[in-house]
Amino acid sequence: MNRSFRTIPIVLVSLLLVSCAGMKLANSTAATAADTGPRVSFASPASGATVPLGPVQVLLLSEDPLGTTQAEVLVNGESAAMIASPDSSRAAVVLEYIWQPAASGKYVLQAHGQNTAGTWGAFVSLELTVAEGGAVGPMESSTPTEAPTEIAATPTKTETPLMPTPLPPTATNSGITLRGTLSYLQMYPADAPCGTTTNMAIATVSPADSAYSVLLFFRIGNREGTEFKPWTKGLALGPNGPGKFYNLFTTRHIANPVPWVPAQVYYQFVAIDKQGARLFATPVYTNLSIIKCP
Repeated sequence: MNRSFRTIPIVLVSLLLVSCAGMKLANSTAATAADTGPRVSFASPASGATVPLGPVQVLLLSEDPLGTTQAEVLVNGESAAMIASPDSSRAAVVLEYIWQPAASGKYVLQAHGQNTAGTWGAFVSLELTVAEGGAVGPMESSTPTEAPTEIAATPTKTETPLMPTPLPPTATNSGITLRGTLSYLQMYPADAPCGTTTNMAIATVSPADSAYSVLLFFRIGNREGTEFKPWTKGLALGPNGPGKFYNLFTTRHIANPVPWVPAQVYYQFVAIDKQGARLFATPVYTNLSIIKCP
């Protein structure tokens, strides 16, 4: 009897030690995040790209378990902008900066972020060339075309996957504006020797409260336009502030494996309500392609 009673304190002490160790680990993780600050990366344009002498959309991805409050952008070593986070409660956010280059030439952009603990993260750099008539980065999906084959009818709230449609919205939704942007319009396959391309999709809905979420659909075809795969079931874009949604994707989200290289990719953004019913859709775009490594 005495021997069994003596084991109780030992078990309690062991549990206490495990609990303290867990608390210490959790505190250590939070402290590490607070000490290092957000991990910021340039989502677009790509480093080394040539951009036009005009407004350039610069997208930053900031990741921190404590949340990001703001980011600073420097151009050639001089502070150019402080960008407020669209949602400091999220572990990952996308921040947008519209940069207006003063003249043609080579530029170095730098950025770092601050978390909710007040800690600034390390700087990251991006080298760009500004030239008259340079390629825009990121390229916006601005040239809609119809899909090459039949598109499924507009879905209702059923088990049938929500499928894209090139039809215009109904009159009841005529006040909704939906814009979609991709960071890159050329991607390498997931198993490419030159490395996988991680792309970013950003959608903006106006009015901001007019949609619950946005889905992004893909359909891949060969370059000749003679063979196609079915539409994907839809990639959900996460919220990134009022009326803004984003997500990252690779070619695995389009087709796995990729049946043709090079390949043509059709895509469409669809705004939905809380019940998953379609509210509004962009046209079907065709300016995304999968290419071989150079």
